[in-house]
Amino acid sequence: MTNLCVKRLVVATVLAVAVLPVWAQAYRCTIGARIVFQQTPCTGGSKVASEPGPPSAAPAPSAGAALCERHARAAGTFNDPDSLRIGRIRYAGARKLVIHETTIAARTYSLVINARNAYGGYDGDAVYECQLSEDEGRVLKFVRAADQRQPPASER
Repeated sequence: MTNLCVKRLVVATVLAVAVLPVWAQAYRCTIGARIVFQQTPCTGGSKVASEPGPPSAAPAPSAGAALCERHARAAGTFNDPDSLRIGRIRYAGARKLVIHETTIAARTYSLVINARNAYGGYDGDAVYECQLSEDEGRVLKFVRAADQRQPPASER
């Protein structure tokens, strides 16, 4: 090996050892009114977990997301509501919605749905928007996202 290769090997080894994780025990202690962390146990101190806890379960869907899913599966919304494949439901924020010449802020959820067509085949994923009342208690509007285009100014 050349001198340059040996230097690179030594530098690589030093860097590898330098970035190894440090496995030290930590204790949480209360001294006076302060909380301190130290490596040695203290009287009444508790050991701090160095290992991450088990991953928590996926968060439960919000009431609004559940309402949108129930509405999508309701009879009359799709040809075959029992065969819907609902992929992702996410909160898309508040959007303006005009109802009876009154503008309100509707809580909007975006749903990715794959539904069967009249021939029994799946159409593919399509994005739908579910707009709810502010308290997320009622569905105000449920449409395919592509269907929400504004009409041309001449038709308004």
